[in-house]
Amino acid sequence: MSLLITNARILSEHRIIERGWLYADEGRIRAFAGGEAPNMDAKRTLDADGATLAPGFIDLHVHGAMGDEAILGDEAGLHRMSEFYARHGVTAYLPTTLTAPHGQIVAALNAIKRAQAHPRGAAILGAHVEGPYLNRSKAGAQFPEFIRLADMTEVEELLDTGIVRLIAIAPEFAENRQIIPACLQRGVTVSIAHTAASFEEALASFDLGISQVTHTYNAMTPLHHRDPGVVGAALADARVRCEIICDLLHVEAGAIKALFNAKGTSGTLIITDAIAATGLGDGEYGLGAHRVHKQGKKVTLMDGTLAGSAVTYDESVRNFVKAVGRPFHEVWPVASLTPAQAIGEAHQRGSIALNKLADLVLLSDDLRVQMTIVGGQVAYQRGEVA
Repeated sequence: MSLLITNARILSEHRIIERGWLYADEGRIRAFAGGEAPNMDAKRTLDADGATLAPGFIDLHVHGAMGDEAILGDEAGLHRMSEFYARHGVTAYLPTTLTAPHGQIVAALNAIKRAQAHPRGAAILGAHVEGPYLNRSKAGAQFPEFIRLADMTEVEELLDTGIVRLIAIAPEFAENRQIIPACLQRGVTVSIAHTAASFEEALASFDLGISQVTHTYNAMTPLHHRDPGVVGAALADARVRCEIICDLLHVEAGAIKALFNAKGTSGTLIITDAIAATGLGDGEYGLGAHRVHKQGKKVTLMDGTLAGSAVTYDESVRNFVKAVGRPFHEVWPVASLTPAQAIGEAHQRGSIALNKLADLVLLSDDLRVQMTIVGGQVAYQRGEVA
């Protein structure tokens, strides 16, 4: 279906159009410019009323919402997650698994693949396998009993599903490092995560092809001026992009700003790490086999350990903008283009450019989602239940 959006402030890939129009057809951006829209035979016309039209948000690390989570392998639950994320400006995402028995992870990946084939709400780009090849000493809310060293036969079975786009490992173990070439050969991005690696070990893993840092600052060796750790390596090495959780609970605002000042828009990407409790009221919920307690945006295990987040992506964007002290029009790539680049999707997603997919979000001046458009189709319009 063809779509014409008029009277919008457009954040295109290379410039800001203060008042312009955009035309999409067959799911892709076919034309956009400043001024009044020409006469076009669009099936649907939308007046943006001066709101900001930006690339849709892309969340590469999100486990669940509204009581559903990716590791459960429930196709219907994945569709509910997709619809929820679209209401918060997300146009594409990677359902993210947890440490679990191998068979359960494979089943979850196959469910993600089935859900991807029947899109509803935000598009499923593939899967993010967080673990189980992590370090037990940095387990956080992951299940230590399922953390193990990588086995190539097992990893090949995961990759053979054809749905994995991102995998997170602790590279201080030789068994885990050995899987990096196989992942890269399949076009799978590898991230350093839940790791006790030293500064030197982290840099060595970047040499091997690790190009992303999972929820930077969290579940890794911290920065110390005489022992820089994984955080120091991430800040120092321009080859890696850094995920950041912006619920202001996992990472304080000043640390978000420090990361951004070091990495810039091309090296920083917002994630939510949201779990099944997201979108629900305070109380006790499940996280895989764990029980967690939610109060506001804070979710913890019963021992007080932070257990993912309950923040939505649009709220994360508002928190990020406030933390770094920069307007959204200057930092928008951290929510769209940089995540797209991280998994090789920037040729068709992540920015407003000709012939890219019409994955768009319309935002008010205070960065509230007015509309989410996925592949040229309106997936959410303000006024629906959020």
